[in-house]
Amino acid sequence: MPSAKILLNTVLVALTGLTVLYGQAAPRNANGAQGGEVAVLARQAHTALSKGAYASAIRDYERLVKLSPASAEFHLGLGSAYYSAGQPHNAVEPLRQALKLKPRLAEAATLLGVSLAESNQCPEALPYLQEAAPRVTDEHLKRTVGSDGVKCAMGMNKQSEALDFLERLRRQFPSDPEILYLSVHAFSDLSTRASQELLTSAPRSYQVHLLNAESLEMQGKWDDAAAEYRKVLSMQPNLPGIHYRLGRLILSKPKPTTTIDDAKREFEAEIKIDPGNAGAQYVMCDLARQSQDWNSAIQHFSQAVRHDPDF
Repeated sequence: MPSAKILLNTVLVALTGLTVLYGQAAPRNANGAQGGEVAVLARQAHTALSKGAYASAIRDYERLVKLSPASAEFHLGLGSAYYSAGQPHNAVEPLRQALKLKPRLAEAATLLGVSLAESNQCPEALPYLQEAAPRVTDEHLKRTVGSDGVKCAMGMNKQSEALDFLERLRRQFPSDPEILYLSVHAFSDLSTRASQELLTSAPRSYQVHLLNAESLEMQGKWDDAAAEYRKVLSMQPNLPGIHYRLGRLILSKPKPTTTIDDAKREFEAEIKIDPGNAGAQYVMCDLARQSQDWNSAIQHFSQAVRHDPDF
């Protein structure tokens, strides 16, 4: 649950005008007593909400919506008090009522979206969050709406919508650790889902072996990774980059059973397939330098720079 102060500034602005209105225009006729009670309660509820006395605010707004059931702002105040008290599920109905009474009450729509999201009602929440995301101006509220949007969209497997929320958050808060942490998990989840889709839809494709090889290499399982890379080559002999990875893997092994000559053969095979592979050219340059074969070193380094001036 985000900080209770996140939404209060926006909501309190909407409520302040109504509080002033009731204070200035309490009825003076037979219903004056009730009008005066509403004015007092409105000021009392507004003060309690602004000071974080949420239990008192809830109690006062509950009475206000009974006394003035046609006031959308009082329903908004009740929903805000419930949300701020850490009860988003109880905030939903008052906020729905506020929107029913005043469909253009933007604060109620935004708060309803985050309350629904944080009550695990994402299918209903997502449209409100999508509408609110480009509109909200409060920094904390931007973060809350965006984060809830990412989580809801991911939970509903709406990847495009999740990326839209995430892109907006990363643009608005490029160095925020909370947003970066959310990004890590979102992209990791998207990667996992894409991997599962690949395994399900094309289990015998070379891409599955390539994915396995990359995973095994990251785990330091060099021989298993090499075996998977060779399966890729058996299916796609001229696929660029695979011989380079094999050569790099041979040089990376802490206790190689292969030799530098084996690595050279992989890099040479890579260069034959893709002369523009600057990485392979550079490694061949370095190996030639180590053996003091200066002509070969210069030749490979020149090729590396020619194909990639920023190498």
